[in-house]
Amino acid sequence: MANMTANKANAAQAPKMSAREILASTISTMVSDGKAEKIADGQWKFSGIDTGNGAQDYMVKVSSKQGKSGKSFMKRELVRIENGAEKVVELGEFKKQYLYGIVKNLVSPKVARPQRTKIPYAEVLALRDEIKKNKDKFHIDENGTLIGKASIGDIEIVTGAIKPMKNDHKRNFGRKLYVNGTLIHEGSQLNCCFDTFNAKGRVKKAPVAKPAAPKADKKTSK
Repeated sequence: MANMTANKANAAQAPKMSAREILASTISTMVSDGKAEKIADGQWKFSGIDTGNGAQDYMVKVSSKQGKSGKSFMKRELVRIENGAEKVVELGEFKKQYLYGIVKNLVSPKVARPQRTKIPYAEVLALRDEIKKNKDKFHIDENGTLIGKASIGDIEIVTGAIKPMKNDHKRNFGRKLYVNGTLIHEGSQLNCCFDTFNAKGRVKKAPVAKPAAPKADKKTSK
């Protein structure tokens, strides 16, 4: 009961969003969802937004202007379309909070990062074991690419790019495995193949014979 009372009290204290904030938040969400309609350079339309007064159409406009000092700046505007006419909507305190981010995402939309090509890690480990057993069939060329003939075909493992990290630590990014010219795997899991190829074989040391302990002189009894 105490938790329920506290939640109700927090909900009562939470300030309600104004119509302007609801409008800005809705447009921001539509941009993230890819629902902005580009109608011209620097102009995007948002249809059917209802902030409590019925569905209306809006438009975000971006243009380059020159100030009195001669410096250029970006003018950001939100307008409501009424009977074919445009009326500027003043967002007030919410302009910088929302409109700047909306314009940034419209002008430079985020590009989805492509998924890396993957095969089961067990297959990578199987290739590693094959390299370990048949090192004479593999070599590293002048570009740092591991090349050789494996049971799955002619392989090439590109070394990638080494980038410095924190604490003087370095990591390799961009390793790729090609089989018969086709990319089949990407990522740091391929490090094990390089590590195995570069590893020096362990040689068992021959046991060192310990020197025999000197025999004690036997005293002859008279």
